[in-house]
Amino acid sequence: QYGAEWAGRLPAEFPAYPGGRVTEAAGSNRGACAVRVVTFQTRDPANRVLEYYRSHASRAGFSAEQQARGGDQMLGGTRGEAAYMLIVTPGDGGSEVALIVNNGR
Repeated sequence: QYGAEWAGRLPAEFPAYPGGRVTEAAGSNRGACAVRVVTFQTRDPANRVLEYYRSHASRAGFSAEQQARGGDQMLGGTRGEAAYMLIVTPGDGGSEVALIVNNGR
C-alpha cells in the first residue's frame, strides 16, 4: 500500500532522516512481513546520510555492508530475520535516498 503515513511507521532502529523531504512511501503488515519503503530527498551529502543510518544500524545490532553501484552508494545488513537496504544517489545540492526495511517491527 502507498501512502505518506508509512514514513511515520518506520521502526525505531531506522527513523526518518532529519530534514529529509519524503517523496514516496509504501508498506505492508501482512503476516510476519513488515515492510517499509520510503524515498526522500535531502540537501545533505551522501556520506552524511550513510553515516547516519550506519550508526543507527550498528547500535541496533544490524550488520552494515557498503557497496558502490554506478553512481549510487548502497548500505545494507541484517539482524536475524530483519533486513534493511539504503540506496543513496548523490546529486547537485544533496542526495536522493531510498530506505527499505523488512521485519522491522
